[in-house]
Amino acid sequence: MTSGTRAPVLDLIQTQGFLAVLALALIPAVLMLAGIDFSAMASTGTSEAAKAPAVQDHYQALRGAIIHALLEWSSVAFALIVAALAFLHYRVSGEITAPIIGLAMLFSGAMDAFHTLAAMRLIHAAAPDADFIPFTWALSRSFHALILLVGTLLALRVARAGTTPSPKTLPRVALAFGLVALSLIIITATVRDLPSTQFENSLVSRPYDLFPLAIFLLAAPFLARLYKATPNPMTASLIFALIPAIALEIHMAFGSRVLFDSHFNVAHGLKILEYAVPFIGVTAEYVRQNAQLVRAREDAILANKAKSAFLANMSHEIRTPLNGVLGMVQALSETPLTPKQTEMLNLVTGSGRDLTDILNSILDLSKMEAGKFELDEQAFALEDCLESSIALHRYAATEKTLSLNLVIDKSCRHTCYGDALRIRQIIQNLVANAIKFTHHGSITISAECRPDPQGGDRETLQLRVADTGIGIAPKHLDRLFNAFTQADNSTTRRFGGTGLGLSIIKSLAELMGGSVRVASQLGQGATFTVEIPLVRLDAKPGEIPAISADLPPTDAAAGANRFRLAEMRVLAAEDVKTNQIVLQALLGPRCQSLDFAENGETTIKRWRDLRPDLVLMDKHMPVMDGLTAIRAIRDAELQEKLPRTLIIALSADTLSHHVTEMLEAGADSHVAKPINLDLLLSTINREGVKRAA
Repeated sequence: MTSGTRAPVLDLIQTQGFLAVLALALIPAVLMLAGIDFSAMASTGTSEAAKAPAVQDHYQALRGAIIHALLEWSSVAFALIVAALAFLHYRVSGEITAPIIGLAMLFSGAMDAFHTLAAMRLIHAAAPDADFIPFTWALSRSFHALILLVGTLLALRVARAGTTPSPKTLPRVALAFGLVALSLIIITATVRDLPSTQFENSLVSRPYDLFPLAIFLLAAPFLARLYKATPNPMTASLIFALIPAIALEIHMAFGSRVLFDSHFNVAHGLKILEYAVPFIGVTAEYVRQNAQLVRAREDAILANKAKSAFLANMSHEIRTPLNGVLGMVQALSETPLTPKQTEMLNLVTGSGRDLTDILNSILDLSKMEAGKFELDEQAFALEDCLESSIALHRYAATEKTLSLNLVIDKSCRHTCYGDALRIRQIIQNLVANAIKFTHHGSITISAECRPDPQGGDRETLQLRVADTGIGIAPKHLDRLFNAFTQADNSTTRRFGGTGLGLSIIKSLAELMGGSVRVASQLGQGATFTVEIPLVRLDAKPGEIPAISADLPPTDAAAGANRFRLAEMRVLAAEDVKTNQIVLQALLGPRCQSLDFAENGETTIKRWRDLRPDLVLMDKHMPVMDGLTAIRAIRDAELQEKLPRTLIIALSADTLSHHVTEMLEAGADSHVAKPINLDLLLSTINREGVKRAA
């Protein structure tokens, strides 16, 4: 009908849609001038002439009444359909203009139905039919014109305000329209003496139709303004519908002399067109809005993919230089240092790990928002998981002279099935927050398992982390779990942080089917409560291996030595010179030999020549990437029946699907950059022990 672009009304009336409606409204008048008779009073032929005049009159009245009823009910049907589509459009777009116009159409259809029922003698009124039926026509037309004008003014006011109206607006408008319509129906049906509305011998045969004609003409400039404010097919169709509305009022006011004459029937036909045009407009607008939603969804998917790719690339690019910093710091820590140098080195190490944590948090949040975050559920010893969760924070608590207490209820001394690593991440984030915001006093972590009330093996792990810190003002509690949000700006200035920790805690808890809440008063500390559903297993705690912390035990290097790392020949596929220097500094003194390959193709060649015990494989390399190189090595081992080489992916790509790609290609394990020496040695030892077993 019209494009969704903002166009002047003068351009609108030059469109094909406007001209088509204008032609449909004028064609009946042209045909009448040419001699075409549209009345229901046409001659019935010679056979009818022999009938008694009373029978002929009855036949003609019945014929006209049927045609009139069909035309009126068609108009009512279109009005109700337009109203339904308008409300459906509102559900999709939330645009208030549609339901306001829909309400106008709905109650106009109700008044038309009242007139139609009156014409069919299905409503008995106090007034005689000779006045009652034509008066209900004039009433329905006047009501339709007025309600269109009022609805247009309301929609125009909302459109100009540019704000979302109150949820009570629509019910109020509906109630007002409904009360007016009901009052008019009741009054009309109960009044004994209704005014005459039809004068056969007058120039203006139906003077009451002049009133809706004037209202339609008055509504025209306001509809033009509404279209200018919200140009779309729906508002354009309302302007187009004025053409048949005005034309039919002219036919009735100046042409119709008796029931069912040509002007009468043409007017009722135009009434159908008057409702059909908004039907087309609302339908076109609904289709347009749905197309926009589809495009918006596609754009959002593309944007999300672009964001994920950007984060993955940035993660890789940031981790690569960070690997050089932290790697050389670890190598430097193994050389003789003065206490002052050790202190400075620890500061660099802590800062580097903080940066790594921030990077991991951003990636975790991105995966959660994209719906790509996956849980790693397995059997684990719950008590061991809880104890290992706070081990890394005891030193930080001691530095601030805080008491860090762990209270584990006896109900938690069993094995469970769930994601222990994410449970530990939740606890660590909460404890880290508590330490940050507590200057003196204590932090208490308590854990209790409550069985499912319906029985079975399901239970709920309830974790509480209570501190005696600065507390949180009640007004800030509602937005505390939003991403990149802290209690207030002063909190960020005083304590730093990204505001991601609590958002990730909430997302993780909900991902596992649980919840998190907080209770706090400013200056009186805070208590965070997390509830996570788990499955209780019958295995004894000793039968399930404990979940290790992100940083393995300090004797990890000794464990690696037990696997005789000193006797291993290591081949590292690494194209970045800085990373080669880091690996040389960290692993060179610990293994029998350490060789490097700059790309996947060279790695395969040196693997054949050196037959290393261990291959450390980067993913992104020139000529041939790490995934292709791993697959080639595994294929060669199968074809040539060679023993399986231990391959550990050593990459700055840490997103779950990247790790999965490396493992599916044939890597035995994955260690993220920047390299944590203890974690790398622990992984080598674990995979080696697994292989030996």
